[in-house]
This record gives sequence, C-alpha cells and structure tokens, in this order.
Amino acid sequence: SRPGVRMNIHVEPLMVDTETAVRIGLILSEVLTNAMQHAFRDQASGLVELRVSRTDNGGMRAMVTDDGIGLPDGATWPNSDGLGGRIVQGLCEGLQATLQVTRGAVGTIVTLDVPVAD
Repeated sequence: SRPGVRMNIHVEPLMVDTETAVRIGLILSEVLTNAMQHAFRDQASGLVELRVSRTDNGGMRAMVTDDGIGLPDGATWPNSDGLGGRIVQGLCEGLQATLQVTRGAVGTIVTLDVPVAD
C-alpha cells in the first residue's frame, strides 16, 4: 500500500474451486494494484474498498472502489494496450465473468461478476 491510503476489505465467506479462486485473485490483484498506482496521483490520502459477496443467483460479485482522481475522459480498461489489461481480459473470459469499470461521483468503480460454475 502507500502512506495515506487506507484500505477496507469486506468479504463474505464463499466456496469456489481452486482454479476459480486463483483467477479471481489475479484479477483483483491487478485491479487493486492499478488503484494504488494511479488513483491517488497528486493526492496525499485516499480510500480503496474491496467488497466480495454472493449474488442472488449463486454467483459472486467483487467490487473495488476508490475515491481517487477517476479514469481520464475517454479511457477504457481493460484493453489490449497493456499486459495487465490483456491478462485480465483472458482471465475474465476463462471465468465467463464480466468486468465493468465506471467513473463514480468520486473515483473509479470496478465490478467483477462471476457466474455460477457449471
């Protein structure tokens, strides 16, 4: 982490197979790393939150939010321009998951939805 940036983690107990857990962990690692590296440029403090919960249909939702500077206008992520984006795209495809990145009122919101495994 970085000095001045707090992190809150709220995770419901969930059972998933090892391969799914590894893929989810790699995606969230990339998202959290991006938040720490980019969200608080020129800011002395900030907050990153991770919330993981079971969805009504038995899938899983992970949300990473920050109160940083937000995505630049016109920016999209993940994209194939960088290695991290390509890795995240591939991991999401392997999980049949969706990843939505939006600009919040303050900062960025990343939502990962992983469906029930077949």
